[in-house]
Amino acid sequence: MQKRTFNFALFTLFLSFLFQIAAQAQQRDTLSAAKIKWNEYGGQIGLGFRIFDGLGPVLRYNLDTKNAFELSLGAGATSAPTNDEFSGDNPANTEIGLELDVAYHLMGKRHEKNRKNKIKSNGLALHAGHLFGDFSTSFLSAGWTQETFRKDKPMRSFNLELGLKFNFPHWSTNTTYNPWTGYETGYSDPLPVIPYFRLHWNWFLKKMQQPVRLSDPAVDSGKRPAETPSNSRSLGFVYGIGLSKAGGDFSDNFVEEYKAGLVSRFGLRYEQFFAPKTAFTAELGLSDMGYALVTETQNNGNHSKNNATTKWQYLAVPLAVKFNLTGQEAPIDFYLSPGLTFGYLLSKRTVTNSFSKTELLDTRTHKVSRPKLSDDLKFDDRLDAGLHLSAGIARPLWRGIISLETRYYLGLLNLNRYIPGQPGIDIPKQLNRQWSCALGYAYPF
Repeated sequence: MQKRTFNFALFTLFLSFLFQIAAQAQQRDTLSAAKIKWNEYGGQIGLGFRIFDGLGPVLRYNLDTKNAFELSLGAGATSAPTNDEFSGDNPANTEIGLELDVAYHLMGKRHEKNRKNKIKSNGLALHAGHLFGDFSTSFLSAGWTQETFRKDKPMRSFNLELGLKFNFPHWSTNTTYNPWTGYETGYSDPLPVIPYFRLHWNWFLKKMQQPVRLSDPAVDSGKRPAETPSNSRSLGFVYGIGLSKAGGDFSDNFVEEYKAGLVSRFGLRYEQFFAPKTAFTAELGLSDMGYALVTETQNNGNHSKNNATTKWQYLAVPLAVKFNLTGQEAPIDFYLSPGLTFGYLLSKRTVTNSFSKTELLDTRTHKVSRPKLSDDLKFDDRLDAGLHLSAGIARPLWRGIISLETRYYLGLLNLNRYIPGQPGIDIPKQLNRQWSCALGYAYPF
């Protein structure tokens, strides 16, 4: 828990430094600005390909020449140092998995490189993503990015990125004894921060649209609505951390506890206003749930204790209605947002620590279990649904809207469906419960 908190604080400090650089780039001016139409370079929607920090296709959406969102699904890797008393340690070991990456680019003013016949702009790149598999890891990254256009090919661009990636692993380090070699092998704590380098090529399919103004004939004629609080919409991302537990009908042998450490949630958020103070919101992202069950017995000097911490990861789709509690003239908006959340179980991990003490012997065991869900659960047994209530504040920041909110989630489906084939064992009814605090940023369009 302390490592994750330190990583998040370090990421925030590094991010503030990069925002200062991006702000200076936004203020840069060029002598040839009047001669070049900057919005003719690039387009609204583009397809691309990235290498080095991840490998796979990229979908890019440009809001304008300074703001862009990216979505990528491909191969990724995470730090997983190995300990091997027989063959030696390998601190540079990496593990590969399927990676989902969401990015936001804040670019500075474009400038001309006459000698190289190119158009360039520098900016800030923010990434949030997740690596799936046995080495499940969430990450946040921030870095410097440069986009380059050739003057004779305005619908193609090349992006270079350099920065730092902050890892938040969801897997446990453990060692096992190998009877063939007589030595212990396993994994040690992953590196919390690593540098990253990315190359990215874009091919744009649709040219940039000009922003609609109130004096535009299409607005005046009624063919296109002007942007007002009742029809505005926004797209952005949200990242939160919190605590999760299971609640329900527990017997005397089971003790309800908060899950050790932090859980996280992050994803994309879309918001559409249909009244001056009322909006519909939808999210698509990843959410962690978990709980700890403790059994403890004492009898005639014998003492045993079993602590099993279980963690589930869901693909979550929260749907809600947002009510603004302040007027449009207020500098900060306060809001409430009740809704429903639907989830699909992606992975499960259980860490068991057992302790047994008798008059003659003390034993301790540590076990990590990652079952293959496809072998145990049917599709409908991996679904989850519940109610949530969010409360938060929002205010304009740069060209977007920043928000800070707290959310409580109450699951409605019994988690015992995730433990198939357990006859004769009295397992109490369990419901997911999660409290989280999240930071979001959205761009109106």
